[in-house]
Amino acid sequence: MPVKIPMPKLPANFAPNSPPSYLHRTGSNKSCLIDLSKEAPTPHLLPAASLAFSSREVLTHPYEYTDALLVGGTSKLRGVVANWLSTYYAPDGGTIGEERIAVTTGIEEGALVGILGRFTDPVYTRVVWAVLPAEVEWLKGIARDAGLDGKFRTLPEGNNGQGIDVEMFQIALQEEEDRALASRNVRPVFKIGNRYPKIYKSILYLQPTFKNPTGSTIPLPVRKRLIELAREYDVLIVAEEDFDFVRWGEEDDEPPIPRLCDLDRAMIQGASKYGNAISCGSFSRVIAPGCRVGWIEGCNYFIEEFDKTNSTKASQLMAAILWSLLNTGTLQSHLANVLIPVYQKRHSVIVSAITTSLAPLGVNLITDTSRTSGGWFLWMQLPNYCDASFLGHLKTNYNLILASGGKFGAGLEDFVRICLAWEAEEELVEAVRRISECLQAIKPKSPVRGIGIRDLCAE
Repeated sequence: MPVKIPMPKLPANFAPNSPPSYLHRTGSNKSCLIDLSKEAPTPHLLPAASLAFSSREVLTHPYEYTDALLVGGTSKLRGVVANWLSTYYAPDGGTIGEERIAVTTGIEEGALVGILGRFTDPVYTRVVWAVLPAEVEWLKGIARDAGLDGKFRTLPEGNNGQGIDVEMFQIALQEEEDRALASRNVRPVFKIGNRYPKIYKSILYLQPTFKNPTGSTIPLPVRKRLIELAREYDVLIVAEEDFDFVRWGEEDDEPPIPRLCDLDRAMIQGASKYGNAISCGSFSRVIAPGCRVGWIEGCNYFIEEFDKTNSTKASQLMAAILWSLLNTGTLQSHLANVLIPVYQKRHSVIVSAITTSLAPLGVNLITDTSRTSGGWFLWMQLPNYCDASFLGHLKTNYNLILASGGKFGAGLEDFVRICLAWEAEEELVEAVRRISECLQAIKPKSPVRGIGIRDLCAE
């Protein structure tokens, strides 16, 4: 019989759906720091009570805690993740089987270490691609550690709302192919034999939906074109798709736009045995950053080889707890009834405030909010009268932190990123008010001579 252990008691004043008192700290005196750069959910959004209950369910049942605490696998989580993804995406290729799922350590870095180690060759693999704006230093490091030093390149999103300049990508792929053929780089050199049955010519890493930092989403026709190019030039597309689950808008009752791995499965003509697209997800985004468990989905042959990579093993105990969360529908309920309503309200409040208070001062909201929205991020371009010291001035004199566009690529210093996850609605409105106050203080008063921040500080 299951061992009876009392449910862990939470503090009497614990209210999982109400923010702790320290978050209510707005005020015009600017004495309280507001951080719109932090990529983490507000503490009251963490499902602590649900995790405590699921932990109890696992650790009080011998059949459950035996698998969770001894050496074993994570096959139960694979199955429930497959069912969840099948229900959520309703892919044209049919139900997702658990053979298409591998459980990972929950951060994309860990999955990429395994992918580059198993499916690339230091000589034969031409390029590891990423799409700017993006944080890419960590990806450069992983590529370098995999023996691909000097083979990292970037592509622009483009100016047409495509999320990636697919025409430029095609031209670049052909150039790399011509260069490889000219140098007779036609087969793997180091990763050979039965241990490495598949080596890709290139890797493309991207965030197709609600991308960090711009919030852009790659439309369906471009996704299909990417699959065609991936097959033509032997590219593996690694798609980080955590924010697919945090979306809202006019079509929020419909299945999301098909993922690249769904298209790769459905577009039968030209398909390869190992596939050309995989989807990466993490419970660190949809539950809590401390839940270091995630998954990848791809062709079963790819997943079989990926599972042989020892660096990608997840915590079995945490995997068992997450299995309980998904199996009972608790995670799905948390997304639908807590996270999405909160993020949607924050998004609406701050977009309205930006439109009302900042747009007249020359701020340009780049993120497209006219279609289905979601994710955590908004991308803004500052007026041309702001110089490089603007963000430092905001932090020092207005107690407000924004993420500089320079963090996401060279030449983007006049852009800023706002993250909706950490601060509550009141703080978001107060942050916009502080930005407006700062801009009004430095805005040129005369068309003949502008006044910048340095002029203001020198007076």
